[in-house]
Amino acid sequence: IEAIQHLTDDTSLFTLQLAERPAEHQPSPAHFQPGQFLQLSLAGAGEAPISYCGFPSKNGSIELCIRRAGRVTAALHALAPGDQVAVRGPFGHGFPLALYAGHDVLMMAGGLGMAPLRSLLLALLHQRERYGRLTLLYGAKAPEALLFRDELADLASRKDLQLRLAVDRAGECPPGLPDCRVALLPALLEGVTVDPQRTVVALCGPP
Repeated sequence: IEAIQHLTDDTSLFTLQLAERPAEHQPSPAHFQPGQFLQLSLAGAGEAPISYCGFPSKNGSIELCIRRAGRVTAALHALAPGDQVAVRGPFGHGFPLALYAGHDVLMMAGGLGMAPLRSLLLALLHQRERYGRLTLLYGAKAPEALLFRDELADLASRKDLQLRLAVDRAGECPPGLPDCRVALLPALLEGVTVDPQRTVVALCGPP
């Protein structure tokens, strides 16, 4: 573990650095597609699937957004930089970025679903010219439960992306962000322009 950044009361961003390189012709856990996940294990606690939330790395760095929700994740939250964990992966298919080229991309994230969609968003912004209109609709339980608030403020200032936020209950929205509408996530679709012929949708969150 290289670094741990606390995002909310129960969720932190873990930055891992591979301690050794994979054998030749073996996949590296740091090389993945947005939307894939890895298996993270801790001796004495067990193993859990965790979505990638960062950008694929050539230097062996991995970002994981982990919520304290059970035995394994509680044990992970008790760790500190310098401690070691084991990883296997990547697993899953990921988002089909090649099919997204030339299209508008509508992203809808609910709660911790923002983690894998952050990975997708970073990939889209890395080659921004390949895609049309980008829209991010993100809902959380309350303003203080929004993940990556500093990054959201940066996104809100961009001219090439539309950001809309919803929360289940009222509260003070962090500075620099658009107003947090008290509503369920689908309500944010009101007023969003979607051309069905050229729009793809990526979503992750509770049913």
